[in-house]
Amino acid sequence: MGENCSPVPEASVSSKSVEQDENVKSSNFEDKKAEEKKLQINKGNELSKTSTKEQNETENEDSETKNKKLNEIRENIANATQEKIGEVLERDLINSLNDYELVSGQMDKTDEQWEEEITELLNSA
Repeated sequence: MGENCSPVPEASVSSKSVEQDENVKSSNFEDKKAEEKKLQINKGNELSKTSTKEQNETENEDSETKNKKLNEIRENIANATQEKIGEVLERDLINSLNDYELVSGQMDKTDEQWEEEITELLNSA
């Protein structure tokens, strides 16, 4: 019964299935490699995001420190300026009071006393 039948081409079927298996295996291997690369890239991105985030936080802290120092300096300058203005105003006020005292003290002079003082000043010049 089996002698008259034509031989079944098993080799060609099996070679196709082997090729398909190899293709599937290689595509699975390539897919795995691609996934690993994606994971590595994602990890790298996460690390760079983390390092960038840390850099931004460090920069923010540095800028906050600089701003605090600048504010302190500005405050010191403003205080020094106010003290200087206060000293100038105080000096002007004292001078004005002294002038007033001089003028008010001289208002008690009579015309004759004024004439004598003017004559003395003219003679000494």
